[in-house]
Amino acid sequence: MPTKTDCPICGVKKIPGDADRCPQCDSDLSCFRVLDTLLEPEGETMAHTAPPTKSGMAQITAEWCFSFRVVFVLLGVLVVALLSHQVYRINGLASQVSSQQSEFNDTAGTIGVRLDEISRRQDKILAEVTVKIESVYNELHRKPKPADTITADQQKESTRRTKDSFEFYQALETDTLWGIAKQFYGSGFYYPVLLTHNPNLAIYKIGKKDRIAILKDVSQVKQIYSEITGNENGRLYWYYTIRPGDTLATVRYKYCPRHNCLQTETGFDSNAVLNHGKKIKIQLAGALK
Repeated sequence: MPTKTDCPICGVKKIPGDADRCPQCDSDLSCFRVLDTLLEPEGETMAHTAPPTKSGMAQITAEWCFSFRVVFVLLGVLVVALLSHQVYRINGLASQVSSQQSEFNDTAGTIGVRLDEISRRQDKILAEVTVKIESVYNELHRKPKPADTITADQQKESTRRTKDSFEFYQALETDTLWGIAKQFYGSGFYYPVLLTHNPNLAIYKIGKKDRIAILKDVSQVKQIYSEITGNENGRLYWYYTIRPGDTLATVRYKYCPRHNCLQTETGFDSNAVLNHGKKIKIQLAGALK
């Protein structure tokens, strides 16, 4: 007779061995029979004629333990391999990041050096342009000199007299240096004294914008005139002391724009800055009426 079996799902007992489904829960009993066949030791049939012995159970247990060990070893090897691979990738990424950071730092350093060079060049060019602009502006516009540009002779002259030695005259558009010198000093020939005490005056450009310092003591005027002028070969000269920033062009522009009053060497650069404190001869034109 076929062996009877029990339903592992609902627990119904003594189900005929040839039944494919459980009469109570309709479970597929054939699947459970296949599983039982897989779990049975080799050489045994589906029909359980006798329960397994202790030695058989020990063998099954040993086989299962070995299988689990093999699986665990394989899983461990797989985990180690995966971790090693991730560590390798992380190290590779770190190396790439370090290399890129080094390249970035080198590039940033190169850019910084070039920016510094550009900045220095711009500062140099700006300084040169500023100097040229100021030079041109000073040539075109008569601008009061700062106090620290007073020459040594002017400083000596200023220490020799007091503040009460001068009075100030507001010029008119119709005024000339000859006329002002004649009005205050008694003779128009003393106009070089006015130029000496008023370094910002131009010889032919006198107007209401000019406030002129007039020496009160006429005897001092005569003494100063004799010191700053001289007669050579029948020509009257004014011994002019070079001020900071003076060139031959600016001196001509201020003191003799209508004729050549300076004697210079051929080929001399008229825009070259003259030596501060040096004396040069300016030929006087006579009456400036």
